[in-house]
Amino acid sequence: MAVKPAENHILSVRTRCSFPLFKHSESKVTHDVLQEWLKVLGSENAELIKRASVHSGLFQRFEAIRYIFLACDKLRMPCEVKYVATDLFDRFMIKHSQDLYDHVKNSDSDHKQREFQRIQKRVKKQLILRIISCCQIASKLAAHYTVISTMKARRYLLEAGYRYNPESILQSEMRVLKTLDFKLATASPLLFVEILLEILAQSDENLKVEQYHPKAIRFLDLLFLRCEDIPHKFLLKPAGQLKESSGNLNELQVVKMNKVLISSSVIIAAVYSVDQESTDKVIKLLLKMTDLSESNILDLSTCLLEIVLEKYKIASPSSV
Repeated sequence: MAVKPAENHILSVRTRCSFPLFKHSESKVTHDVLQEWLKVLGSENAELIKRASVHSGLFQRFEAIRYIFLACDKLRMPCEVKYVATDLFDRFMIKHSQDLYDHVKNSDSDHKQREFQRIQKRVKKQLILRIISCCQIASKLAAHYTVISTMKARRYLLEAGYRYNPESILQSEMRVLKTLDFKLATASPLLFVEILLEILAQSDENLKVEQYHPKAIRFLDLLFLRCEDIPHKFLLKPAGQLKESSGNLNELQVVKMNKVLISSSVIIAAVYSVDQESTDKVIKLLLKMTDLSESNILDLSTCLLEIVLEKYKIASPSSV
């Protein structure tokens, strides 16, 4: 699909995104294929939620996500990389921390607590290196011609005040890959957003999907950067509940991992912000494409809009 470059600004974090050319006459994917693709991705996402660790999202904190977003901008990465890197970092740190804990627990040391505290300090010192390793891997998964090479990563780390030789950077990347057992590929929420927008574009040619896309990315960034409080706001809504079976996960974790809900909600927020008259039409179309409830989509999109309106001191509507 042909693309054109653009920039997006939110909460002092700038991202470089490529905007798809929707309804492209020569290269567009048919409506039926898109629907089937969305169905497959949705099933994979539901399975991922069922198999997720009870600690999922533990390392998706504002400081870490903001650093990933800023690093991806500094390294001139396409938009998708930061979302994938955030997911990789969270999954790696959960598994890495558990492995280290198990290692100390099962050791013959007489000073296990002191040993684990020493390991914790080392892990903390390596956090920035691990973040960059996740960004490196994500850049390669995005299949972009400007991947983050070892030397590019080294230059970035040097500018940030961290001195690592190329071998250490390679070892860190391999550590992330091996810890995750090379199980890397998960669809980013941006992919869900763009598939849904293309289906919307083919369903109604009057919808201004080219305008929705950059706004949807802004709201997606907002949701990631405010991931510690937006899901809480959602669950406080009267209808803030999910039908999906979550296994060992609590509702808050399910909200964070439900990419169908996230992508649909950021689209609704985007439509409301630039083309308010079309909001009801888009909601109806999205409900036909997904198995989400209208109340869940409305509640999460309203949470996003309320945060933006609060930032600019605008009276917020009770619902979208």
